[in-house]
Amino acid sequence: MFSMDSARRAQDLVTSTTAHQELEAEENVDPTTASTLAVPTTVVPTSVPSDTITTDVRPVPTTVPEVTAPTLPEVTVPTLPTLPEPTVPTVTLPPTPTDSSFLDETNEVRQDPLAWSGELAAYARVHVAQMMSAGQLYHSDISRLLTHWEFVGENVGVGSSVDAIQEAYMASPTHEENITDPRFTHFGSYSANGPCPTDPLSVCIWTTEIFGA
Repeated sequence: MFSMDSARRAQDLVTSTTAHQELEAEENVDPTTASTLAVPTTVVPTSVPSDTITTDVRPVPTTVPEVTAPTLPEVTVPTLPTLPEPTVPTVTLPPTPTDSSFLDETNEVRQDPLAWSGELAAYARVHVAQMMSAGQLYHSDISRLLTHWEFVGENVGVGSSVDAIQEAYMASPTHEENITDPRFTHFGSYSANGPCPTDPLSVCIWTTEIFGA
């Protein structure tokens, strides 16, 4: 016969059994799983609370103070004295007896006589030395004389005497033109004795005549 007590005992048994099953379930938990379940889970916060951050921000000035450059004393450059223009030293030569003869014979065939120029004579002496060293006649670059002269001309010759050289000049139209050109006002020449070009054993006069205006 089923009574309330029997029903209560059955319910208690069931309950007890249920509890036992739960207990058994707890007791029969896989040790690995149990160990895992037994490890507490620690959650790391992904952000730090704002009230735990200390911020030390110093304001940056937006206005840069103006820098004033020091004033340098004025430098006064001394005025240099005015120097005179450089001048080319003038070397002059007096006429030798031979050159005096060339000047005389030149003026004999001119309408206006030429004046002696020691400067032109000094230039002629250099060229005579160069021709004698080379052993031949040739003209110099008389354009270098145009720094002091407006118009220049040149005759060069070698011969046994002044008369022989002068005759050869007058027989050549270009040489005669220099001798008689009315534009020239000055004459300078230099003559020296040296071996003749065609006969080194003989002595000849080597000469250079320069005409200038």
